[in-house]
Amino acid sequence: MSTAPTLSALDLLRQRHEEIANLFAHTMESSGEEKSAAFDCLRATIAAHEVVEEMFVHPLAREMNGEAERIVIARLAEEAEGAKALAELEDLGVEGEQFDSLLLQFRAAVVSPAEAEERELFPILQASCSSAALAALAAPTIVS
Repeated sequence: MSTAPTLSALDLLRQRHEEIANLFAHTMESSGEEKSAAFDCLRATIAAHEVVEEMFVHPLAREMNGEAERIVIARLAEEAEGAKALAELEDLGVEGEQFDSLLLQFRAAVVSPAEAEERELFPILQASCSSAALAALAAPTIVS
């Protein structure tokens, strides 16, 4: 009897980053009610993802070493810029004249930090944590 392969927290976070990128694309390609629903889904997915990172990944990274903590601080600063862009989008609404251009700015403010996180932070976590620890960390993130 074979068991399903265990995903690590980093695998799940990469999947969530990809899902968010796909939701951005869907939102940008949609119109009307579909665009509104896609944007709502995008916002909820990003919010859930950020909660998981804040509760599990960031505290772990801050315990690793000074470099990991520096990376977390830099990503949080970038995410704060993304939060400002999101607030503008929410105020404007999907039918707003500037929505699509602001959505592109918001996408950059979300995707760029995610890519940097994968490139800079994930290797530190991978090298510093056992496979079992990363698998255990993934258990609470599955609901995100």
